[in-house]
Amino acid sequence: MKRILIIVLFSLQFIYSYSQSSSTNKEVNRLIAEEVQNGLISSCPSNVIISTNISGGVYEFLASNSITASNIISNGARVHYGANNSVRLVLGFKANTGVSFHADLFGCTSDIVADIEKKSNATELAEEMVEPKVNINIYPNPNSGIFTIASNSSEKMDVKIYSVIGNLIYSKTNVESNQRIDMPDLTSGIYFIEIRFGNKVHKEKLIYQK
Repeated sequence: MKRILIIVLFSLQFIYSYSQSSSTNKEVNRLIAEEVQNGLISSCPSNVIISTNISGGVYEFLASNSITASNIISNGARVHYGANNSVRLVLGFKANTGVSFHADLFGCTSDIVADIEKKSNATELAEEMVEPKVNINIYPNPNSGIFTIASNSSEKMDVKIYSVIGNLIYSKTNVESNQRIDMPDLTSGIYFIEIRFGNKVHKEKLIYQK
């Protein structure tokens, strides 16, 4: 499936569109009002539309499919919009001077729910549900370009790091748990790390500070 990130500039102002056809207005308002803690939100909508303005604070909006936004971000707010297939900034969207705004193709996933719905054999589902959970810990984060990936799994990992606009800037295969990662010299800011092990994928924000 084609993945699209669309950011249109008009008079140096971002125009961004966010659409959520499968969610109620109440759910959209809840997401907009929810301040992010540890980079996580409690739900994963398919499509989201954002029209409510944001003033100050730290917010993250994630969707499994698409985001469309026409709101105004102001008063030093730090905002991240992430969807797996498309992000659109449309007429009416504005990021005022002094705010930090990022849009990318790193959305949330509903893999566990989708997988359960596909299972028709109760035994197969029960066996899979008791499979030990793999925990990934990246530390320190923020970091200065050197960090460690710790895992409770013996599987080797494939690691990729992307910029906020989706450019691949680092790739390493067969990484073992507790192995040190040395990133190239980069501009301070937010990056995204993708860790694959077996048929599982872990995505996380990585903050680089020189």
